[in-house]
Amino acid sequence: MLVRLMWKSIVQRPLRYVLTGLAILFGVASVSAVFIFTDGLRSTFDELAGNIEDGYDIAVQPRIEFGDGFLAPTVPLDHLQLVEQTPGVAAVQPRIAGFGIIAIDADDEPAFAASGPNLGVHWGVRSGVVRLFLQEGRRPEKSTEFAVDIDTFAEGNFTLGDQYRVQVPAPLPEGTTFTLVGTFTFADPDENALVGARLVAFDEDTAVELINQGKGYTDITLILKPDADPLQVIADLEAVVDDNLEVRTREEIVEATQDQFGDILGIFRTVLLVFAIIILGVSSFLIYNVFSITLGQRIRELGLLRAIGALGSQITQLMIGEALLLGIAGTIVGLPAGMGLAWLLRAALKLLGFPDDTGLPLAPLTVVWAIVTGVVVTVLAAIWPSIQARRVSPMAALRDGANLTDLADSYRPLRGLVTAFSGCGLILGGFTFSGWLPRLFLPVVGGIVVYVGVLLISKRAAKFVMFTIGIILLLVTLRGDFELGETFGLLGAGALLTLLGANQLNPYFARPAVRLLGSTPTAVVLGLIGIVMSVAVVGAFGFGIYVLATGVPQGIQDSFAEADVEATRGAIATPLLFISVLLSPLPYGLIRTSLGARGLTGRVGRANASRNPQRTATTAAALMIGLTLVTAVTVIGDSIKSSVNDALGTSIIGDFLVQGPVSGPSRTPFSVEVSKRLSDLDEIESIVPYRAAFPAAFATSDEGELTAADFQEFLPQILQLINPDNETTPQDLLALQAEIGTSIDINDALAVDFTFLEDHVDPGFISIDRELIGPDSVYIVDEFAEEKGLEVGDSFPALFVDLQSEDLVVAGIYTNQFVLGQRVISIDMWNRHFPSDSDQFLTVVTAPGISEDVGRAAIEAALEEDFPIIEALTKDEFAANAERQINQTLATVNVLLGLAA
Repeated sequence: MLVRLMWKSIVQRPLRYVLTGLAILFGVASVSAVFIFTDGLRSTFDELAGNIEDGYDIAVQPRIEFGDGFLAPTVPLDHLQLVEQTPGVAAVQPRIAGFGIIAIDADDEPAFAASGPNLGVHWGVRSGVVRLFLQEGRRPEKSTEFAVDIDTFAEGNFTLGDQYRVQVPAPLPEGTTFTLVGTFTFADPDENALVGARLVAFDEDTAVELINQGKGYTDITLILKPDADPLQVIADLEAVVDDNLEVRTREEIVEATQDQFGDILGIFRTVLLVFAIIILGVSSFLIYNVFSITLGQRIRELGLLRAIGALGSQITQLMIGEALLLGIAGTIVGLPAGMGLAWLLRAALKLLGFPDDTGLPLAPLTVVWAIVTGVVVTVLAAIWPSIQARRVSPMAALRDGANLTDLADSYRPLRGLVTAFSGCGLILGGFTFSGWLPRLFLPVVGGIVVYVGVLLISKRAAKFVMFTIGIILLLVTLRGDFELGETFGLLGAGALLTLLGANQLNPYFARPAVRLLGSTPTAVVLGLIGIVMSVAVVGAFGFGIYVLATGVPQGIQDSFAEADVEATRGAIATPLLFISVLLSPLPYGLIRTSLGARGLTGRVGRANASRNPQRTATTAAALMIGLTLVTAVTVIGDSIKSSVNDALGTSIIGDFLVQGPVSGPSRTPFSVEVSKRLSDLDEIESIVPYRAAFPAAFATSDEGELTAADFQEFLPQILQLINPDNETTPQDLLALQAEIGTSIDINDALAVDFTFLEDHVDPGFISIDRELIGPDSVYIVDEFAEEKGLEVGDSFPALFVDLQSEDLVVAGIYTNQFVLGQRVISIDMWNRHFPSDSDQFLTVVTAPGISEDVGRAAIEAALEEDFPIIEALTKDEFAANAERQINQTLATVNVLLGLAA
């Protein structure tokens, strides 16, 4: 009987359930799209990891205990012979690779990668394993030759046999060019498996000089003889290589590389899932509202069922059954819709540098999450209305004008007190556990439990509970001192409870809001908004068609900085067309509402909305969440832009910032030759180079004085403390810290030339001793100094990525981290511990009397021949670039939030 009733209800009211199904469908589609898209990325990068680490059995690599692998020491050149002479080794192939190697075509245009890094590699021939497959010409064999991958060749103005400039980190004589002798594909003879990256290849000796400054190899790979024992070969190699090197199997390296890609993709998936969860939350509100409305409309029907003998449990089963059917239907349709949404997501994210040639696999886990999203969330959203339905009093429900307020009240003060105190315990429990998840989950659950408890005592008081708890959590978070993750967890809990509480209070504002919105002035405003929006929708649709037909206008292309916008015209046009079509009914609705506001339709609508303020408020809750999030993101974005502008105005004194384009994880480093050439100009007074270290391990001791020599003595314990293995317990870590007698922090550091630093930036020094400035000096931010109890003149040891320690002398303490970060070491110290002597960026102070135009012209003239990718920006131009990047990010976030709303 219940099944027939469910089916009859759905058939008789199809529009209501179709609209509910759309909410479920969109929630399922959004979650499915996130998993489909990120699974495709993961599969692509897993395959890339296998391609990168292909063709060998064992590798000798720098030991990377922490920090950026590309800043790790190289493998010394003399180790090649040691590896070759090891018993069991059949063939050896050293490898060289580095970021920021960019070919300049005949039009003086740098061949930037659109969605990946620009890399330089060597063309390996020693082991016989082919990783670069020749397509045209030949491989480079001389120090004046190079080759490029087929995509670089096709996208730039290159001709085999001609000479071109190549941007490399190593210093090159002025006017140096290389002959392009060949093209190739990577990892596959039939297609280029680079996932958006671009490669420039040299012969082995040239690559060592240009990429690693002649210091060594990136690593040395080897192939074993068929009868060799891998464990024995590894043991023999470990006995002869330097202590700062390690020997690993190919399988270990592939797994580690995949884990690195996985960590990055995990963060990205989390970000996308946040938006998917927002969509789910909005959908849950809509589903809850539909079932609440259904309950109000069917109260006489349910009362009649109770009168003829239906049990309360059967009424609940009826409502949940309908939700289950809707969830199943929404999941069946939502999963393929998720495939389409994943395609749109891939196209849109191409603008942000993501590869567009990834697959879109449908994994079993995605199907599971789709079912959980569509079925479980729908059923959970319908539980409360179904519980209310079982409380229908037959006599009250059968009266004329019966409504939800006639449901039997549940007044149980003792049970309410116990439940409320239990909820308070959950909230307090959230503060006893570390990590962001308990701080987010337990307060939210506790707040809901408190609400249910108070509801059993007083309906009116319960409406204020969640809002009050949310505000208290936000105030505690702002006033308290928590870790970053815990702070975000508490902020999320407070914001969520505040939104839920606001939904409970909205009925008090529903009737006044309806009267205001139904007034004549508001109707006129709505009509004007509808007209403006109709023009915007038509314009967006037309512009999308225009972009598809003719390409991206130059002004918009310039706003995307280094991105190849012309190649991603579809990624621009597709969201425009999709959103314009999606929003096309809205202008009509606004104009139609404006015209009918004072007629019969308007009066009936106002009366209907005013009659049940709870239903009206719940309906508006979904829009409230979306608008709240969009407003919050906009305010945060404006705050960031304002902070950047203020920091630039107060921190940077220099006239120009000189930097390279973005390539891979950071900006392209450039040769020290750039700073040398600029220093020789009469128009330039001084230059300060900057290099980023990611990271060095800094440490201080709370008991006694530790030195660099102590660090070297405790090196095994420090490394275990930095990178504990799976068997290390928290007690073991505490024991290690007690044994060392110090706390260990792994942090980034900046290296600068201290000579003219104060003429270029103002970090807000609160204490400085210029007589202490030297090769072993360090400037530190006041927070670090306060935390570690350091003053000017004190020293503390630091462990660098080459596993060597230094005693750093504090020469200055500052307050402004905008330019210098938390720690600044000298260029001399950098050169002692990092293999790269390339600069990340420069600040330039022009000579007295030199105007901005004259200074810029002098800089560009000095660099345009050999360093065309380097740009000089004023503070205003740098701020404009930063604001443009922030706006691009905000636009992406707002599009996702717009879909959620």
